[in-house]
Amino acid sequence: MNALIVEDEALYAGQLEVLIDKLGYDHLATLNNGRDVLSLLDLQQPDLILMDIHLKGDLDGIELTERIHEDYPIPVIFITSMTDELTFNRAGRTQAIHFVLKPFDELQLQRAIEWTVRKMAHQKSDTEEEGWSEDVLFKDHFYIKKKQKLEKVVLKQVLFAQADGHYCILHTAGQKHMVRMPFSKLLSRLSGDDFLQTHRSFVVNKAHVDAIDLEDSVLIIGSSTVPLSKSHRNRVLNTLNWYS
Repeated sequence: MNALIVEDEALYAGQLEVLIDKLGYDHLATLNNGRDVLSLLDLQQPDLILMDIHLKGDLDGIELTERIHEDYPIPVIFITSMTDELTFNRAGRTQAIHFVLKPFDELQLQRAIEWTVRKMAHQKSDTEEEGWSEDVLFKDHFYIKKKQKLEKVVLKQVLFAQADGHYCILHTAGQKHMVRMPFSKLLSRLSGDDFLQTHRSFVVNKAHVDAIDLEDSVLIIGSSTVPLSKSHRNRVLNTLNWYS
């Protein structure tokens, strides 16, 4: 696992680098402003980001996290000395995993990182139990390989799909299925009448969208939320006829 540190105070940045090394993880880089982070992510994505909220430049850590999550589902742990209610509420509307206060206790932060790593591993193992060959994708259904059996999944049953590296994860009611196919190819094979891309890494079945939270920029599908990026927002709202 590799970690990116986003911190503009040298003392805390050094402490985080030491802790990452102590835990046996790879240190990708230490950056102190949002623009450099976004430039790095165009080239390489970390498995985890340790994010200060107060940063140099025109983006603070919360705004930067929102920008990152428009395109990359990277877990973020906020590390900050800011304790006001507004900051806490703003941070709570992001997809950050933890909120750790400075001056941080090393054990507390270590446990936050280890908990996040275990959560990531658990999510990955939930989907890796299933796999399939893209040759079994047909016009209106998939065949998902489960052990020695091929199970048919009708496209109308798919609530939404998301990119995961060289794979895609299909979400149906109560289940996840891992698909061995690039997201771009999956998009090209889904019916434009039924599915709608909402984000660089997400596509939804329009029939299953229950609501759109415009404040948090997410679509609500049952008990799940799917991000709605700025670049897709107008087209999604126009297509669903959800402008007031």
